Amino acid sequence: LEGHTYTGLTYSAKGKNVGGYDGTFSGTVKIMDGDVDVTENYAVTTAPGKLTVTPIETPIVITADSNEKEYDGTALTDSGYTYTEGVLVSGDVLTAVVAGSQTDAGSSANKVTSYKVMRGEEEVTANYTFGDSVDGTLKVTPRAITITVSDASKLFGTADPIFTGSITKGELVNEGDLGTIEYYRINAGVEAAGTYNAVLSAKLKEENGNYAVTVVNGSFTIYLPEPEPIIPTPTPDIPLDVPQTGDGAMLHTI
Repeated sequence: LEGHTYTGLTYSAKGKNVGGYDGTFSGTVKIMDGDVDVTENYAVTTAPGKLTVTPIETPIVITADSNEKEYDGTALTDSGYTYTEGVLVSGDVLTAVVAGSQTDAGSSANKVTSYKVMRGEEEVTANYTFGDSVDGTLKVTPRAITITVSDASKLFGTADPIFTGSITKGELVNEGDLGTIEYYRINAGVEAAGTYNAVLSAKLKEENGNYAVTVVNGSFTIYLPEPEPIIPTPTPDIPLDVPQTGDGAMLHTI
């Protein structure tokens, strides 16, 4: 009633993690009308409430690391990650599992597959709001290789020799990774004598996407045969006792 007050009864509930918590009443209700105790005039019942703890609303976004390397035949992985700072309560520790792998030249996603927040031995992940995780990228670039074609030559009118070359820059991860290398003459069919620059080239019979191949062309020379040496006809010796005319003719006496 108006003017009546009550004391003596308290209700308490407590909780620190997300969830609902029931409380308990303690004490005895005492209703006063001024200085007069009128408790007995009331039928007092209690109805417990519930304490609700909700997650921190600021979302935590976990981003998987990205990484890149040149092809070396081994898998590229990166388990690193970052996440939104300034949200975790002091003492809470977030850990995440990141999975991804890229071996051949190309790229693929590095994904956050799971995460949790621990407070000592207690998991408190539910106390937080998490946004969608952001994938990283694992990228393997082709390995740079340079093939230099050797210069070659042939005698005019003969068949082309077998052309050759070698890797002069970079190294293969495994012997034979490039398969069969075909060396050829770009101006095949040209048979005139002369030197032709950068006409010897190379190509792979089967492309290997793990390598970026650069070809340095070679030169080809078609040369003429050496001319036959001219041997002069020897002048016969003239005996000293044979008379000669002034023009070099010999005189014969009959």
